[in-house]
Amino acid sequence: LGTIQISQQSVVDASGERGGTIVIRGGRLVVDDSIVSANTTGTVIGSSGGQAGTGIVIQMSQDVLIQNRAVLETNVAEDALPGVGSGGVRIKADHIDIVGVPDFEAFPFTGIQSNVAPDSMGGRSGDILLEANSLQVKDLGFIEARTGGAADAGNIILRTNETLQIGDIGFVLSGSTGASGNAANIELTSRHGDILLTNLSDVTTQTFDSSGNTGSLSVSAPEGNIVLDGQSSLFNAARGTGKLGAIDVTAHNLQILNLSTIGGDNIGPPG
Repeated sequence: LGTIQISQQSVVDASGERGGTIVIRGGRLVVDDSIVSANTTGTVIGSSGGQAGTGIVIQMSQDVLIQNRAVLETNVAEDALPGVGSGGVRIKADHIDIVGVPDFEAFPFTGIQSNVAPDSMGGRSGDILLEANSLQVKDLGFIEARTGGAADAGNIILRTNETLQIGDIGFVLSGSTGASGNAANIELTSRHGDILLTNLSDVTTQTFDSSGNTGSLSVSAPEGNIVLDGQSSLFNAARGTGKLGAIDVTAHNLQILNLSTIGGDNIGPPG
């Protein structure tokens, strides 16, 4: 139950034509400026097919820290086999921190993604499920599930016992762009604490030039506060022919401060 560190632009890659499986267990995990991939790719030379991978599974007794342009990914590639999706990302730990580099030029940003590539005939991207006592996404850290293909984006589910914070231009995003697949549902739950969106942070599900639907947003802190501050937002936006998902907010106390927003709009297809 010691520390596992993946750093200095290292790569852990179990991608393949049916996706891969990466299992990490221990005390503390640090992924720094490195990539952990279990993507679903096109046909691999010499591959014999076989059972689909289960994605990235992380279970730590202490903390998980993803920082400094580190990326965990279970994407579905453009040339993936028809109907074959990815396994998604599942993390369970005491604390989870996704801490980026607060610089828009420092691409790639830091975080977790499970996307379906544009024009892909592959299957649905896997769900992103994070469970911890507390969770923080900040400094251009991101969690995203997008689709540009026929299959849906996987759902994003963040569950904590205590504080769940998206801050300092952190974002949780689901989208469907130029596609028939649906955007993901997003669920944020703090069982006993607060949910905080601060300083230009966003939780959004959207479509653009798409026949797919936006997902729904569910944000719940039944014993605590939900606070949006500093031009932060919970937002659904449909820019296509699909339907607009619901927004469901449950809290002991709700505060919307300093030009922050909860809302949605459906303006039809662009042009």
